[in-house]
Amino acid sequence: MPQFNIPQPEPEVKINVYVPGGRISFESSPGSQLYAKEQKEYLRLYLACKYNGKNSLQKQEEAMFTLLHQKVIEENVQYEEFVQDMWSKTEHTFSLQDSIRRYTSEAWQFRLAEVCGYPELFKVIATLPLVSSLDASLVKMKLERTVLEVGEAPCIFPPQFQSKLCCSGEYSNMCSDYPVPQCVRKMCPVSKDSTAEKLALAHNADIVISSSALQHIVDNYPNYDKVWDIPVVIKQFEQKEGECCIDQI
Repeated sequence: MPQFNIPQPEPEVKINVYVPGGRISFESSPGSQLYAKEQKEYLRLYLACKYNGKNSLQKQEEAMFTLLHQKVIEENVQYEEFVQDMWSKTEHTFSLQDSIRRYTSEAWQFRLAEVCGYPELFKVIATLPLVSSLDASLVKMKLERTVLEVGEAPCIFPPQFQSKLCCSGEYSNMCSDYPVPQCVRKMCPVSKDSTAEKLALAHNADIVISSSALQHIVDNYPNYDKVWDIPVVIKQFEQKEGECCIDQI
């Protein structure tokens, strides 16, 4: 018999660090009875019906979409029943302590209250149409210049825990170690971002816009008829060289 040089796997090296996390075993969920070809066809018909209307489908396609859609609905019901059954069997495993439930409830209520601080009424100043009256095949997008770069992904260094690390489950300790205002207020609109405000003043910027708002302006694909309301907050700051007006979107 001919001999083949098959590379052998390197022996596993035991790492003397604690890796947080655990494994929870679940029963396998019921799979779909649709073949991959049928799933692909259903997705194509679903997107065509969603964006172009059901009238855009031919009679044969409409009949196929109705049949596949009914099967998808039935499978969704079966999966929901499976999830509810699994939760009823393992609910005791994931039960929260009353102190943790109280802390998370207050954190969630604090986050909801932040929305009430946003301006409620805005006046429409202008409407920017993104749809051309010409044939879509005649419209060509031309790249003029790059206006935004997401940068490079930072290197991630996993923590080197030598022992099991747990946070206290007592309400008073969680409030002192992880205050709700500092821990919950992770993301805020540009108009309330103090860092964005300092950068705008340092570079004498006229407009500060978030990446999400910029994306909606330049890329409304695939539904070009969708309307976006982008609120604009105007702030004025006095500087040594005069008065600076900053539009924050």
